[in-house]
Amino acid sequence: MDRVFLMLLPLMLGVILQQNVAMGYIHIRGGVPIKMQVNNKFEPNNPLIEKACANAKHKESCILTLKSFPESKTADMKKLAFLFLNTTKSLGLEIATWVGDKLEDQESMGPGIDQALTDCNDQYTDAMAQLEDSLVAFFSNSYKDVNTWMTTAIKNAESCEESLKKGNAVDVMGNRNKMFVQHCSNALAVVNVLAQTKP
Repeated sequence: MDRVFLMLLPLMLGVILQQNVAMGYIHIRGGVPIKMQVNNKFEPNNPLIEKACANAKHKESCILTLKSFPESKTADMKKLAFLFLNTTKSLGLEIATWVGDKLEDQESMGPGIDQALTDCNDQYTDAMAQLEDSLVAFFSNSYKDVNTWMTTAIKNAESCEESLKKGNAVDVMGNRNKMFVQHCSNALAVVNVLAQTKP
């Protein structure tokens, strides 16, 4: 009798666990199933994140970026758009600083590379101005202007990449231009969803 019970115990526990999961219970603390948080501020997945990134060219990275912010769990669409614009600005500033530091290095990397980095320095200086203008337009609810400035920032990064190609210096900046363009593109996708959202 005891042997039969022991043999059936794993099966019985499995059925109980499946019932608990189906009823919305997760985790077992001290042998007691705990009801998971549903539809409240502790819910880990904000459904607006999927909606915000629905039309993004780089959808997966868009979602992952937004989910990396703790405040995104309870954010509305405007907050999600702001988070993306702000992190894109931070990335642009990081790249601009990196390029500036490279140019200040006393050791020349060759005329072609030096010229390419000088061009990139100018492009990212302009791009940072565009991102500032984007944020000003964003807080004025001028989403068409955000689109204009962000599109121009993308062109700045693309011009930098062209200069690197001409100077045979593509490897110098690694994937920084690609990352910046991707962030700008994703930010634009989220802003466009916001613009289409009825108040």
